[in-house]
Formats: sequence, structure tokens, C-alpha cells
Amino acid sequence: MIYLYIASGLLRDYCLYMSDWTFGNLTGEIWKRSSQNRPNSISANDPKSCFKRFTTRKSINKFSTSWLSSLAFVHKRLVWFLFLGFISSIGSGCASLGPLQTAGIRNTDIVVDNFVFNSRQAGPKDGELVILLHGFPETSLQWRAQLRALGDSGYFAVAPDQRGYSPRARPLEIKAYDYNLLIDDVLAIASALGRDQFHLVGHDWGAIVAWGIAAREPQRLKSLTVLSIPHPDAFADALTDPESCQYDASSYFETLTEDSIASWLLAFNAFALRTLVWGDIHPDAKDAYLKVLGTEEALNAALNWYRANLSQRQFRHKQIGAISVDTLFVASDSDANVCPEPIKATAKYVTGPYRLETLSNIDHWIPERAPKRVNKLLLEHLGKNSFAIKDR
Repeated sequence: MIYLYIASGLLRDYCLYMSDWTFGNLTGEIWKRSSQNRPNSISANDPKSCFKRFTTRKSINKFSTSWLSSLAFVHKRLVWFLFLGFISSIGSGCASLGPLQTAGIRNTDIVVDNFVFNSRQAGPKDGELVILLHGFPETSLQWRAQLRALGDSGYFAVAPDQRGYSPRARPLEIKAYDYNLLIDDVLAIASALGRDQFHLVGHDWGAIVAWGIAAREPQRLKSLTVLSIPHPDAFADALTDPESCQYDASSYFETLTEDSIASWLLAFNAFALRTLVWGDIHPDAKDAYLKVLGTEEALNAALNWYRANLSQRQFRHKQIGAISVDTLFVASDSDANVCPEPIKATAKYVTGPYRLETLSNIDHWIPERAPKRVNKLLLEHLGKNSFAIKDR
């Protein structure tokens, strides 16, 4: 009987989540709210209605991709999340990259002052420079499909493991991960490669850094491409907008700034990272990411990006302002951590040429989930901004 009770409770919780409640919003109140604020299309008390949605591939995929929001809830319902991990491992329907294909990609160190950044590079060194910035909790490996495509097209593509991810660029102090220092790193990397101007691509935290570079040093960019994350000012507006779901969707910010979160994420052979965070990303990629982030020291360094720059779900820094660089923004409609409002509002913060592409049925991990589509969009965007510039 107890097992039946647990199972029914799990399904009930799932129905609530699929009714557009985020895990952070449900914390401590999931039972109290079980009969309120649900759309007419689904009822937690109607097993047939819920089970029909639960067993659709699209619904399971949406459920499994809300990895960051789910972290905010996990301490309250650990058993529930063990079940979620099982569902995530068998149900996600996104088409990820297969086994790691790194032919044509070379590993190269980049020395910047007292730091040495690991990087992956492809293409001729005299080609136009394209710098690709990864997000959390991944590495330059996330760009493997784009590095090959760019290299084959004659670009000099460089994806660094950024501050905290490169072992020889891993300061201990939280303040050493300030937003402005992260921006400085990228500009210094470009200078170390002998380039005054370059194309810039970023995903997740890499996108936030890319937006900041475009705002501060627009003259150094030939083009800007951002994936998943809207303009930071649009994102900040949505966090204070009562009509937006973004405040609840960003509940994981508070979780990722906790002191003990790294040990929890790495517990049981990094179960939370492998299952709740990365979902059905290829196991080889998960193993490769954990080679970099598999210690508390390394993971805490990556988490310091959150600790240094966020406070109560808001960005600590002042607004970055409008972007004049030719910008491509690639969003996705199944990213459980980014709501529609900041995506739509980003256009207000770009004064230069701007294109928004929203990919259907793709979650947060756009470069790995939709590599062919991303490569096509990226090459189109870079192609119209490629011109002869005398680099140093």
C-alpha cells in the first residue's frame, strides 16, 4: 500500500509540474497547491488525464529537461528525484550528438598573463577568428560539432575552457569570478591569438559573457551569436515582471550558490549531474565533462560564476545597455529555464542588425541537441559578416 501511495504522489507531483509550476515554486507547498491554479486541460485528480500527458514523448522530454529548476526542489523530495532520474534516463526524446567525434580538433594552450587556458581549436590559423564560449556545467567540448564545421569552412575556431574550468586558470576566491573579469579573459585570449577583431559565439554563461563583450567592446566584434540566454537587461526585466514565469524558472540560481551544492552534485558518481542535469546527452560527453568538473574544487570554481555575479536571482551588475553588433540569437521553445518574455524583449536591446531563431522541441543544450541546425545558422550569420580585415 505504501508503494502505491508513493507512486500516486509522484504522478500527482508530475501533473502539477506539467501544469507549468516550477519546482522552486512548489517547494514546501506541493500538496497545498495541488487543487489550485491548474489549467482546465489537466487535473491532478484525474489519473487518465495526467497519465496521457505523462506518457507522451514530448511531455517526458519537457519534464526531464527542467534540470536546473529541479535542483531547487531536490533537498525536499530526494526519493522523488531518484524516480525522476529514472524517468529522465529512459524518456528524453531530444536527438543528442552521438559518440564523441573530435577529428580535426586540436588541443592547444593559450597563455594570458598568469593564466593558461586549455582550448580546442580547428581550422587554419590565418582564417577569421571565431571564439566560442561554453556554459555551465560543460566545457569547450560542447562546441565539437561547431568547431569542425567552422574549421572546414576556413575559419580559425577557438573554444577555450574558461576561468575556473581550466585547471591553470582557477583562482580560489569567489570575487575572482566577477563578470568583468570573465569579459577581460575573452578579450585577452583574442589578443593573445593576435587578433583585434573576431566573431563571438556563446551559450548559457558563455552567452552572458558574450553579451557583455558586445556591450563594452563592440568595435572588436565582427558578429555576435548567442544561444539560449536573452540579453541580460531583458532577462533582469522579466525577473521582476509578475506576468512572466522567469522568477520561478530561475529558482535554481539560489540553489547553485549554496556552499554544499558541489558535493551534492558529485555524490553517487555524479548522479545528479549525469541524470538530472545532462539528461540523455551522450555518456561519453558526460564522462569528458566530469574529467574537468569531477572534483569539488573544479565544480566549485565553475559554481563561483553564480556566486560572484548573482544575488537573490538578480544580476549584481548594472545594466549593460544596447548592443550595436550584428546579432543572431538562437533560442528554443522547450528550454524550461528561459521563459518567452525575455526572449521576445531582447529585440528592444539590440540597435544593430538582429535575427531571432527559435528552435522547436529543443531544450537548453542547443549546440549538442541541434548541431546541424546551429551550424547552418552560424555559418550563414558569419558569412554575411566576414570581410577582409588586417589582423596583427
